[in-house]
Amino acid sequence: MSASLANLPTEIIHTLIKEHKCYSLRCISKRLYSIAIDIIYTGKLYSPKTPSSNDSTLMSVQSYLQFLQRTPGMAYAESIKELYLNLDHFTGNARFEECGEMSACIKTFPNLETVEITYERMFDEEDIPKLVGYSNSVKELTINIHKIDTQAIKPLVEAIVDQYPKLQILKVQRPSFVRQPGFDLSAQKSFITYLTNAAVSHKKLKTVLIKNYRIDIQTGFNRITVKTNANYIHIYNKTKRGYEEKTHTKSKKVALRRYYPQCTDNVDTPSRESHTYDPLDDFSYESLCPKLQKYARTDVHARDNLRSLIVDEGRARSQYLHYDLEDYIDWNSVDSYFDYCYGGLNNYNR
Repeated sequence: MSASLANLPTEIIHTLIKEHKCYSLRCISKRLYSIAIDIIYTGKLYSPKTPSSNDSTLMSVQSYLQFLQRTPGMAYAESIKELYLNLDHFTGNARFEECGEMSACIKTFPNLETVEITYERMFDEEDIPKLVGYSNSVKELTINIHKIDTQAIKPLVEAIVDQYPKLQILKVQRPSFVRQPGFDLSAQKSFITYLTNAAVSHKKLKTVLIKNYRIDIQTGFNRITVKTNANYIHIYNKTKRGYEEKTHTKSKKVALRRYYPQCTDNVDTPSRESHTYDPLDDFSYESLCPKLQKYARTDVHARDNLRSLIVDEGRARSQYLHYDLEDYIDWNSVDSYFDYCYGGLNNYNR
C-alpha cells in the first residue's frame, strides 16, 4: 500500500491533500508529507522535469496536461502564485503538441504572479504566441532558452508584450555560452530592439534582465539553476528612448542581490582579460590538455597556432558563443609530430 501511494503522480497527491483533506497521507512516506507541506504553504506548482537520459516523457506530459485542464474547477487554483512550466519536450526537433496546450492553461490561474517557462529551443515555424501563454495577472516572467531561430525573436517579443499586459519584470536566462543558432549577444541586441518597438504602449514593463544559467543534473533530471560560478548579467531599464542598458558594476551587483539572491554579487565578463601581451600566458597554458601542453613546449609553430585559437576563443566568448579550442586542432598532425620527433608519444590524453 505504501509503495503504491508513493508512486502516485504529484498532481494527484496535491488533489487528495488539498481537495479531500487527506492529511494522513503524510504518515505513509516522507515524500507525501513534503508534497503536502509544499502545496499548502508555498502556492507553487511545477511541471514535469527534463530527464537527463533519452527516455520518453510523453505519458508524463499528457498526464500533467490533463491535470492542468482540470484545474479551473479546483479550489486550490486560486492559491497558486507561482508556476514553473517545462516545455522542453521534443521528438527530434518537433516539440510535443501538448506543450502548447500546457502553456494555454496559464490563464486558468487567476492569482498567478510569477511564471517561469523553459523552452530550451524555439523555432520560427512553431506557434510562438501559443507557447508563450497569456495572463492578466502575472507581474514577473522568466524564460529559459538556449537555441532560437533569428526569425523567432520578433514574434517571441511581440507575444510577451501582447499577452502579459501587467508584466513588470522580464527575465531571459541562457547558458553561459550558447551553440548556434543560439541566444548570443547578437540575438540579445535584436531582442531588445524589438522589445523597444513593441513595448511603446506597454506602461508596466520597466525592467529586463538577461543572465546565464547552468544545468545541474540531480537524480536523473536536468535542472536549470542561475546559481553559477560566473555571473554574466545585463540590465535594461525602460526610458523615454526605449530600453537602455545599465553597464556600471555597482548597478549589476544591486540587481544580483535583488533579483538573484541565491547568487553571489560577483559580476563577471564572458572573455578573460589577459594582463600579458602573449595570449598563451600561464593561465591559458594550464587550461590546455596535457597533450597540447607538451605540443606547445616542443614546437614553435604549434605555439603560434594555439595563440591564434586562444584569440578566436576570446572573441567567441565575448559574444556568449560556445567555443572548444580542441575542436580546431588537427590531431593527426599532432600525432605525426610526436611520432617524427620522439618515436610516438600518442599516450597523452586529449
